[in-house]
Amino acid sequence: NRTGSGSSSSKSNNNAGGRSGSHNNNNNNNSTNSNSRKQLREFHTTAGGISHDIGTTSQLLGQLTQLVRQKSLFQDDTNQINKLVVQIKSNIENLNTRLDHADQQMKHHKRVVGTHSQAGQQASIVVTQLQEEFGQTAAGFKTILQQRTDTMKDVSNRKKDIYGVGPTTTTTTGGDRYNNNEMEDVPILNLENRPP
Repeated sequence: NRTGSGSSSSKSNNNAGGRSGSHNNNNNNNSTNSNSRKQLREFHTTAGGISHDIGTTSQLLGQLTQLVRQKSLFQDDTNQINKLVVQIKSNIENLNTRLDHADQQMKHHKRVVGTHSQAGQQASIVVTQLQEEFGQTAAGFKTILQQRTDTMKDVSNRKKDIYGVGPTTTTTTGGDRYNNNEMEDVPILNLENRPP
């Protein structure tokens, strides 16, 4: 009887241990799923903010483009142009940093849920789209800065032809403070390194 009782007790303990292990596994899975969902929400919040700010920066770029292209001998929008250049440059640098962060979030999420999971693939698509939009905006900014430099040289030369004075190239004062330095510093995204 004691032997039978011991065997029964052993089986009971084994069953209890099995149930405890299963319960712990379920808790671990639930915790992982909860963290994964939280990380995914954070990623989409970050991506949504980046998308909004790319749109805002593109609007500012449109304003800058219009001002640069309508600049003439008798119309001076230098101060407004300078403010837009500084603001857009700051936005682009900020967006570049945030895109790197979003890319790291996406890669971490894919490691958690699996590289080929639907959520992981969707996150990759979002990052790729944002990188392409950002790349177009940054490239557009660099282009308009070059146009601005060319326009100011043209205006300066026309002033010299009319008034007989004035430099033939841009100087480092007034509206010419922001030209080549901005072009050199604009971060153009290397889309060849975008995630798969």
